[in-house]
Amino acid sequence: MTSNFTVFAEKVDNLTIYSGSDYPESQLEAMYQAITGEGVTCNGTCENATINATIPGWGDGRIHLLVVSTDAAFHRPADTGYDGTPYPYPANVTDVLEAANETGVSISFLFAGYDYDWDGNVTVNDIYQTEPATGEIANATHGIVYTMSSNSSEIVEALESLANATVGDATVELVPVGDTYGIIASISPSVLTGIDLTSTDKVNFTVTFTAPAGTSLPSSIDFYLVVKIEGSEIYRIPVHVVIS
Repeated sequence: MTSNFTVFAEKVDNLTIYSGSDYPESQLEAMYQAITGEGVTCNGTCENATINATIPGWGDGRIHLLVVSTDAAFHRPADTGYDGTPYPYPANVTDVLEAANETGVSISFLFAGYDYDWDGNVTVNDIYQTEPATGEIANATHGIVYTMSSNSSEIVEALESLANATVGDATVELVPVGDTYGIIASISPSVLTGIDLTSTDKVNFTVTFTAPAGTSLPSSIDFYLVVKIEGSEIYRIPVHVVIS
């Protein structure tokens, strides 16, 4: 990933779009490849659909968010095109969920679309009817589904809402560094959940110390304040406690 807008725009401009000549799209494979970078080889008439293996770039100390902007239902592996051409990609909903949960990726959707019949008539304009798997995937990976209008004018607002929702639901844990003296009897609470990282409120832990027989307490002990979002550690803050 990059924070350089020009580099990002150039990469997007270099992408090639291929029409599948039908309404559903390849979102499941796109999600799977974005998470795993596994790649897939396609042959025959779909040779141009080959996806090269890549390094996705998910790593420690990052919030793992995948946002899918779409306006159509998902293709499934057993699908065929209107002319009978087999759909070339193998990823299904289960594959996406397993990959997301293994990597700690939260998947959200920006949906602006309708379902049409072959004559171009709108048959459904609700995302959960057009593609029920959006709700299934978002719920299973702690994501959110946003419904857009046809011109996606709310996209910035939706992304801001997603970012705020993500940093507004963190877990915080106080972890001792070693405790080689065996002096920590308890830490309460063991973990704090639902912490809003945009808030200035303090978080409080109560640590109970005890000195084993024949020993005395040290003058200080070190901890880490570990902050996680969706299971991914994003901060590890040193805390030095002086015992008096």
